[in-house]
Amino acid sequence: MRVLLRMLMMGLLVGAAGCDIIPDGDGNGDGNGNGNGNGNGNNNQAKSFSADLSGDAERPDQVETDATGTGTFELNDAETQLTYNVTATGLSGDVNGAHFHLSDNGAEGSGGIVFPFTDEVVNDGNGGATVQGVWDVSADDVANIRAGDIYVNFHTDANPAGEIRGNLVEAS
Repeated sequence: MRVLLRMLMMGLLVGAAGCDIIPDGDGNGDGNGNGNGNGNGNNNQAKSFSADLSGDAERPDQVETDATGTGTFELNDAETQLTYNVTATGLSGDVNGAHFHLSDNGAEGSGGIVFPFTDEVVNDGNGGATVQGVWDVSADDVANIRAGDIYVNFHTDANPAGEIRGNLVEAS
């Protein structure tokens, strides 16, 4: 009985010190019992993102176009891959360039291409296009995505600098 009482008291003392006596999966939590099983401690951070693409979002000059697009993006649990699905309609022609770019959200001009996916675009021949795939992302890429500093851009012959673009934002 004394041993049980001592163990109980030790458990209360350890618990009062903010430590876990029950493992949180793999022991790689944040010290408050908030482990996520993969060691990165990002359990409460966004994993799903979206983008609305338009000519109004093009920089440095807006593009007058009827084209619009939407995208959905999902980080895997290890935060090493971003699955993407982007569709566009009303484009002036086939997409001949499509990429993820780095830029401050809404900033003038264009940031550098961080991941091209032109070869994966499927054009329908009527101003529509779809692209699906997986981007192997780094920790810096994930930080830029979460900061709203990554955007998708679709280019056409009529708009070689880009016809529509949209920044990735946390999905609601």
